[in-house]
Amino acid sequence: MQIKNLKVTTLPDMLRSAADRQPEKGFAFEENDGVTFLTYPQILREAEAWAARWQTLGLQPGDCVLVIMATAPLFAPVYWSLLLCGAIPCVLPSPTLIQGKALGVEKLRQVGLRLQARWLVTSEHEIGIWGENTFPFPLKSIEEVASLSPASFTPPDIHSEDIALIQASSGSTSQPKCIALTHLNVLANLHQSEDRLQASPNDVTVSWLPLFHDMGLIGCFLFVTYCQMKGVLIPPANFIRRPVRWLQAFTDHKGSLSPAPNFAYALALRRVSAAEQASLDLSSWRSAMCGAEPIDARVLQAFARRFQRSGFDPAALTPCYGLAEAALCVTMKEMKRPLAVETICRETAATEQIAKVVPSNQNGQETLATLDICDCGPPVMEAIIEIRDEHGRV
Repeated sequence: MQIKNLKVTTLPDMLRSAADRQPEKGFAFEENDGVTFLTYPQILREAEAWAARWQTLGLQPGDCVLVIMATAPLFAPVYWSLLLCGAIPCVLPSPTLIQGKALGVEKLRQVGLRLQARWLVTSEHEIGIWGENTFPFPLKSIEEVASLSPASFTPPDIHSEDIALIQASSGSTSQPKCIALTHLNVLANLHQSEDRLQASPNDVTVSWLPLFHDMGLIGCFLFVTYCQMKGVLIPPANFIRRPVRWLQAFTDHKGSLSPAPNFAYALALRRVSAAEQASLDLSSWRSAMCGAEPIDARVLQAFARRFQRSGFDPAALTPCYGLAEAALCVTMKEMKRPLAVETICRETAATEQIAKVVPSNQNGQETLATLDICDCGPPVMEAIIEIRDEHGRV
């Protein structure tokens, strides 16, 4: 796939460009005791200091490093420092987040062995939960490495075809799958998303998504940097406890873009009270992306109806489809077009794998015989989709 007009050719150059061209932009990390804002120049300076520490410890270009860190200000410089070194980061959830600690530890061990991980970088708190000798690869404490005095950083040669990062699936139904993405893979998909969203440095992206999830890492953290805009990051646990935190961020930061799965919109519908809604201003929100799991048209339509009173534009609903092998986005609804929903026959879909369009119920509701399907839009620029059977036939 050839994508024209890429701003840069590697992810480190992407950060340097953002620091140079939009020095006042960066990330606002919402924490329990307030908001910490890091500009791109700050992130770059701190990342170079961390990169010097990693080089002192012997990190080499091409080394795979597992990362388990919370959505907090320290994540930005640490993650970028690994990319600056030419290392290959793989962000993973803590085993404590997986049902059954033993199962989580075993899945993490398997990923590390498969990737021949040089280190696992995490906090002393996490290491204290598992123990130093739990894994067959070294653990590096963030606190311990931070105490080292950084020497000067020597940037290695990094090329667009080098592997930039690895995305690991959750492994909820099988063993985790690991997908290697080159700098060009990631940059091309970021450019495709920027084009479809008509994004600019004037936008503000709001996200509560975990940074170990491709929609959180690529669709927010890296996308924000590519577009050189402001990003607002909310810890996932804070959103789960109080879903209004997500919506309040649009009021506080004039957010315009946000990716989230279907359940986030459903949770906001259930848990945001009328009193909480009264203080919301969602008029700046121009693209409410929805993907990563089956999309329920009824949920999105109900969300739009309710929060239209808070300034939300129903045309902002943006169903999309993606997969890690494509970096992230494959299709997305075009901007300013209304949400399109087709009603299909459930039985035909289940028995013949055919989407047979049927008339919708008079009251616009699904029945036991029908299923409402959201249109996830056309492929993003230069993307080609083929539907193949289990034997690879088109």
